[in-house]
Amino acid sequence: MIARRLEKAIFVQIDKVQVLTAVPIQLSMRVNHASIAAGPTSSVMEKMGMGNRILNVFGAALVTLCCFNFETNAATVEERVKEARLMTVDELFRTYENRTWFWKHGAAYFAAKQLTFIAWTNEKRKTIATGTWFPTSRGKMCFRAVWESKERKTKDLTCFTHRIDDTATYQRREPDGQWYLFNSFNPRVKDPYSKFVPGNYVKKKYERFQSDIRR
Repeated sequence: MIARRLEKAIFVQIDKVQVLTAVPIQLSMRVNHASIAAGPTSSVMEKMGMGNRILNVFGAALVTLCCFNFETNAATVEERVKEARLMTVDELFRTYENRTWFWKHGAAYFAAKQLTFIAWTNEKRKTIATGTWFPTSRGKMCFRAVWESKERKTKDLTCFTHRIDDTATYQRREPDGQWYLFNSFNPRVKDPYSKFVPGNYVKKKYERFQSDIRR
């Protein structure tokens, strides 16, 4: 009975490796965690006199999985982007509409109504942005806004280009940013799109900053 439970545990662990290692991001870390998790179980089986045969079988399976995913991981984001298509206006709209994008020192909100864009940041000083955002047929999402602090007001246009394939979407800032994984279709992966949250979590701080700036 104990042996059957242990055998099931290893099969579950291998199944997790198959799922997780399909994603190249943080691949080696996940494979190592899976191998570590299988270690104590294998040790118990060795004490029961079953270890050598079972370890050989499962060890070969893990090596096969690791090697397969190493080859998959060799395709860089730049290489993947070459095969990916530009995102459509509708896809971009659904990606951003009515969501808050949390930044390291601020946040922005993309309203569906009238395509309103508002943001705040306190990276160097209290600053707010007010404007509009819009997706384009060339895979771009842009926001045009007035950035306002106590010291100055500036107008700025910021654009990001997006591409998509069967596994993920990719993003880069125009005009010369590097491509990076934006939204993996594997829910286990923590990617930049995980910083997008449905709802407006910008308004309160935006209004507070606005009051302080214009006082």
